Amino acid sequence: MNQFLIGGVILLNLLLFAGLLMLDTISKPYQKAKMELTQLAQQMVGVVEVNEFSFYNGLESYSSLLGETKQGESIAVLKKESDKLLYVYRLKDGISQEQAERVARDKGAEKIDKITFGRLNDKPIWEVKSDLVYYVIDFETGTLISKEGL
Repeated sequence: MNQFLIGGVILLNLLLFAGLLMLDTISKPYQKAKMELTQLAQQMVGVVEVNEFSFYNGLESYSSLLGETKQGESIAVLKKESDKLLYVYRLKDGISQEQAERVARDKGAEKIDKITFGRLNDKPIWEVKSDLVYYVIDFETGTLISKEGL
């Protein structure tokens, strides 16, 4: 009986260790991209506070950061993955996340899972995810560009 207990404890420890190792391996690309974009945004744009970081994967992939500058200005910084270009947008020049959420809700979204700043066809956008549906909303005009998903 003790052998089964000892074997069970060893097996649980191995599973826990494997799970933690897998989690660490999976999170490294995210942490590396966040650190790289944060450093670039600090050096190039004067970002002093990062409020959000995420990835936008539309026609092209971008790392997306929302933050504050030394002057207290709210900005979005996007880094295009394919050619490492930086795009900087003042958030006061378009609709807010909350306004983008309202547009998505008006078009049928119920539970909002995530709102990401991105770029589509050379235009800044908000992507609002609601369950399996993505609402792409023009940052500058607040109009719905597309609704995709199930």
